[in-house]
Amino acid sequence: MTTDLAPIPEYTPLAPEDAEIANTYLETMDMTETAKILKISVHRVSEYLTKPAVSKYITEVFMNTGYRNRLKLGNLLDTIIDKKIAEMEESDLGSSKDILDILTLVHKIRKEELELSIKLEEVRSGKVKRQTNIQINNSPNNPYEDFTKKLLDLDEIT
Repeated sequence: MTTDLAPIPEYTPLAPEDAEIANTYLETMDMTETAKILKISVHRVSEYLTKPAVSKYITEVFMNTGYRNRLKLGNLLDTIIDKKIAEMEESDLGSSKDILDILTLVHKIRKEELELSIKLEEVRSGKVKRQTNIQINNSPNNPYEDFTKKLLDLDEIT
């Protein structure tokens, strides 16, 4: 028995109609079929599926179910490695290169996942990496320059 628990997905508040369309789409995986089942237009289904909250909900469901789930994928890869090691021990054939190939693949997957999660956090935090602001107040073709001078020149007014 494993003690690994599935991660608790982040709560995404959805309106009832958003949830109904999203869940029907997850069942059918087809916008046309979703529209037929719910008796609405495909365009309407598309509008709902492109809402940020609905899109986030669908993405979370995909990432937390099946072999897209990080823990299930990790457990599957562990099982494959264990079977490969047992197979090598039984037959006295094979090399550590087979295991290294699998571990290289696992490392590559994990590295890409971490890089993408870092990028996602940067986007969520809204931090700008580099920003340069330039303000030019006295440009020669500025139409407001004369107007500003007239406003500020008190001698002409009195």
